[in-house]
Amino acid sequence: MKPWIQYYNGPVPYEHLSSRHKTLVKMNYVLITSEILSHLPDLLILRTLIVMVVWTCSYRDVRSYYETDVVVRWFLGECKSKSEIHRRAKKFRKELKTAFKEYAKELEVEQVC
Repeated sequence: MKPWIQYYNGPVPYEHLSSRHKTLVKMNYVLITSEILSHLPDLLILRTLIVMVVWTCSYRDVRSYYETDVVVRWFLGECKSKSEIHRRAKKFRKELKTAFKEYAKELEVEQVC
C-alpha cells in the first residue's frame, strides 16, 4: 500500500514542473550555493528580477504571479508592494553591479581549476 502523503524538497515534484519553474528551482540553488551572491543584503530584489526575466513581465506581474503561483511564491519567499520593490531595486543597483563582477571572477576561477 502506497503512503497517502509524500514529502518533497520544493513545493511540487520536480518532474511535474514547467520549464520556467525548473529554471527558478535551479536559480534558487545557485543563489544559495554561490559564495558572493549569498552575501547580498537584499536577495528579494534579485529574485524578483529573475522572475521578471524568466516570465518577461513587470513588477506588477511579479506581484500577481506571487499571489497565484505556488512555485513563484516559494522562490520569492516574501513579497513586498510594487512601490517597495521599485524603491529597493533603485537602491540595490550599485550593490548588484559589484556583486556580478565578483561572481564573474568566481566563475573564471572555477573554470581554470
